Amino acid sequence: MKWFRKPLMIFAFAIALSIVFIFYKRQEHNNVFGCPVVNQDKVERLIAGKQRVETPSNLLLYQYQELPFQKENNTFLVPGVGTLEMFKGNISSRNGAKVYLKQMSGQGAEGTAGENFPNYAVYVLHEDLYYETCIQVTPSIILAFYTDTFEKEHAYGKMVLYTPKDHEIGTYSVKSSEAKLSYDVNQEGISTKENRNYTLELYKDGMQHKMNLAGLRKDDDWELDALPENEEQILLFFQRWNEFCATEGEKRFTVNYQVIEFYMDDQHMGNYLLRVPLDEKQIDIHGGYFLLEEALEESLYSARISALLSGTITDPTLHLEYLFWQEKQDGDSVVYALPRRFQKIEQPQ
Repeated sequence: MKWFRKPLMIFAFAIALSIVFIFYKRQEHNNVFGCPVVNQDKVERLIAGKQRVETPSNLLLYQYQELPFQKENNTFLVPGVGTLEMFKGNISSRNGAKVYLKQMSGQGAEGTAGENFPNYAVYVLHEDLYYETCIQVTPSIILAFYTDTFEKEHAYGKMVLYTPKDHEIGTYSVKSSEAKLSYDVNQEGISTKENRNYTLELYKDGMQHKMNLAGLRKDDDWELDALPENEEQILLFFQRWNEFCATEGEKRFTVNYQVIEFYMDDQHMGNYLLRVPLDEKQIDIHGGYFLLEEALEESLYSARISALLSGTITDPTLHLEYLFWQEKQDGDSVVYALPRRFQKIEQPQ
């Protein structure tokens, strides 16, 4: 009877291997971000006899880095790109405690960056206590500013940028810096605080701190422009302006930007343009300087900008701010009109 033992052992091994594979795939299917997904009955058994405590803002990590936290709705945001199956990073707790997920009904709020992704309740368990919070997926770059002190129109504090895929490292990243957030006291007529434009200056130990942010040029000076409900019109204008600059061989006048979600002291301010300012480092190739003001109609490119505005901006409350650049060409002074940023005002001018 020995002749059939070897085939029988091979068959039994294949069956055992299949069972292990099926079990593994099932476990893999019941895991999201490396955490087991459980039902409500399991949750109740896990938290039985434990005391719930308030969620700290640094509780969860993604790819071993911090996640942005919305205190007002007890939700951590998970920046990432692609479908949920394409997310490679794991979620863990800062103190190494076990993390469980329970899928919530519905998906992200309609009209938000995460509306196509499911939301999950999160349970982090300790021996006698537990944390209950939520995670929500967003493909957006998130910039958060936290104020330490405030002086007139200047806020001093910390800037944190959460990038789903940072081109410098090819994965999720968190960058932070001391920072000053300022707004122009002459921004008269803006309709709400959410429509206010800002400048952002980065510091480290009291010195200028140049950083690559959101795939843009390394710098310490940045601008944040509010994107009101007609964001598409503003983006289309800058897209067509940049196409015009490329066609005219004037890439030095290109407006470089990235759309981000902006949070200020845990308040969601909406979508903003994070921009590298048009400055001498970018455009000075002939030896020139900015003018405080100039007659728009007499400046080069003013007619082109007017045509672009007519073809893209239909909201009369959107006002374009200009920059004027003067330089010498062939012995003559030339002044260029350049678009800077839009400002939404109460009444059209």
